[in-house]
Amino acid sequence: MNKVLLPIKHNFIKFRLENIPLTLLIIKSSLQKIFSLTNKTVYVFGDSHSFSFSNSEFTVLYLGPATAGGLNKARSTTNSKYKLQNYIHKIGKRNRKLAILVFGEIDCRLHIYQKYKNGSNHTGMKNIIDQTVKNYFQAVAQIQKQFDKVAIFNVVPPGEQPNIYTFTNYATRDTAVKITKQFNRTLKAHCLQTGVLFIDIYNQLVNKDGKRITKYTLDRCHYNTIIAKL
Repeated sequence: MNKVLLPIKHNFIKFRLENIPLTLLIIKSSLQKIFSLTNKTVYVFGDSHSFSFSNSEFTVLYLGPATAGGLNKARSTTNSKYKLQNYIHKIGKRNRKLAILVFGEIDCRLHIYQKYKNGSNHTGMKNIIDQTVKNYFQAVAQIQKQFDKVAIFNVVPPGEQPNIYTFTNYATRDTAVKITKQFNRTLKAHCLQTGVLFIDIYNQLVNKDGKRITKYTLDRCHYNTIIAKL
C-alpha cells in the first residue's frame, strides 16, 4: 500500500508547490475585486482558470472548483449557483455590460470520463458532454437576462497534471484532449444558437503536436495571464 500512496502524496505536494504562482494570482485578483464591483463593466466568472484574466481590464469573480454541469444546480459541493447570483447582485445594473464565463475544464479533466466509466457509457461520451453543456446553458440563460452581453471562454487544452485526487477513472491526456475538443465544439454550437459570444483560442495555446506552449503555462494545469491578451 505504501508503494501506491507515496507517489500520490508526492504528486499532491508537488502540485501544491507548483500552485504558488496561482495563489499569487488569486491574491492579486482578490485585492482588485475590493475596488471593482462598482466601477468596472467586464466581469469574469469561473473556476481557477479564470485567474488567467487577472489584470486591470477584468474583474475576476472566483466561484471555487465549480463545474459547468453543476452551475445551475440548486445544491452542489461548491454552492456555485448561489455564489454566482450573490456576486451579480452586488454589481450595479449599469455596470453589467459583459460577463465572461470560464467553466468546463474540471468537467473535461475529471467528471465526464468518470461518468463514462462508471456506467453512463451506454449513452456514449458525446451524450454525456451534450447533457453537461445543456445543463451549463440553463445557467447561461439566466446570466443573459442580467448582463448586456455574455461570452464563454473555451475550455483550455489539458495539462500534464497526474491523478492527484485519486479518481478511480482518470483519463489520459490524449483522451482528455478528445473530450475537451468535443466539449468546445458543443459549446460553440450552443453559443451560435443562443447569441452568446464564444472566445476560442485553443489552437493558439498548443504547438503543431498538440502540446501546450510553455510560455503560456502557469503550472501543470493552468495558464498564465498572457493568454488574456491573445
